[in-house]
Amino acid sequence: MELQAKLGCSHNGCTFCGMYKDKKFRVRTLEEIETDIRMARLYYQDVEKVFLADGDALAMNTEDLIHVLSLLYQTFPGLRHVGIYAGPRSILEKSEAELASLKEKGLTVAYLGVETGDPELLDEVNKGVSVQEMVTAGRAVVRSGIKLSVTVILGLAGRDRERSKRHAESESRNNLPDQGRCISGCYRWICRGRRSLAVSALAIILGLIMAFFFKRRKLMRA
Repeated sequence: MELQAKLGCSHNGCTFCGMYKDKKFRVRTLEEIETDIRMARLYYQDVEKVFLADGDALAMNTEDLIHVLSLLYQTFPGLRHVGIYAGPRSILEKSEAELASLKEKGLTVAYLGVETGDPELLDEVNKGVSVQEMVTAGRAVVRSGIKLSVTVILGLAGRDRERSKRHAESESRNNLPDQGRCISGCYRWICRGRRSLAVSALAIILGLIMAFFFKRRKLMRA
């Protein structure tokens, strides 16, 4: 289930993203969110997974987020997973104690758009943080106990082979916490310069599918 905690994105300046350009950023009131949760209870009865939207819902006040998490788990007895988009700046603005509190109250995974570890390219796409700040943000999430899921953008560096290699082999990936390193091998394979974009993309898709089924198989055995 998707729960609208915010409208739009607090940063909304990335050059590659048009998802929130027509939305004025606003954090919804607790009253609005509580009403949606009550309606969802009537419609769904129970849910196992909730995603807090829109972009970068972690920008919400920590106490309000904790209130929302507590209400979700009280309302849905079967709830076991709550995910959230987390912008790097919003992560950095939270203390480690705040992130740990969110984990304790049931926030299970944070999705962080790393995009690239090439400092020049990261600045060009206007992500709003430096490579080192991105790494610091990712490590803060991992230390809190919240699962970290990161994304990088295939082809962001364009057709320049040397620049694409920097994009793929840059320091951000090499310095990501352990949870982010699964990306590394795939991108090294892609950036040897001998394989087409289509083949590379297909390799990533197949890798993700295999990872999904291995995880599902493991859960079924547990």
